[in-house]
Amino acid sequence: PKPERAAEINLELGVEHLRKGNLQQAKEKIDRSLEQNPRYGRAHLVAGMLYNRLGDQRKAESHYERAISLEPKNPEFKNNYAVYLCQQKKYDKGQKIALEAAADPLYKTPEVAYLNAGNCALNADNLKGAEENLRKALAVKPKFGEALFQMAELEYRQTEYMSARAFLERYLEVGRTSPAT
Repeated sequence: PKPERAAEINLELGVEHLRKGNLQQAKEKIDRSLEQNPRYGRAHLVAGMLYNRLGDQRKAESHYERAISLEPKNPEFKNNYAVYLCQQKKYDKGQKIALEAAADPLYKTPEVAYLNAGNCALNADNLKGAEENLRKALAVKPKFGEALFQMAELEYRQTEYMSARAFLERYLEVGRTSPAT
């Protein structure tokens, strides 16, 4: 097959190995995909995820940034990079990139990007920013269980017990009961 198609096939295999936790095989297939097509944005995105799991943050960030540079308008890439940045405690940059993804009118799941921006703000102890972004997620998708649960926790943390209860009740209509709930 052509190098582009071979790169896609190797990436699919790499993703499957990554899902199963076979990191060595995943790395081999992802590296092969990048050799076959160094300008394949999705391969760089997945390589970023792989290197994050391997604990090599320098390489992970480099691959995420390369993916974004190859496909600067891809909101999925931005949202994944935002999650990574927030995990690395780069909260301001992560929140900014998640909000860029959410603002893209072609993004199929902007509520997820708003949730990620909210979680990023929450991890930075920015309760106001967290609430603002979680409410945006719920404005897009009112029955978004994860955002409802996060809002319940946020309200509880701020001693807004009645509001927390209301969010928890809304969550229990759509989400699963767990020890945390």
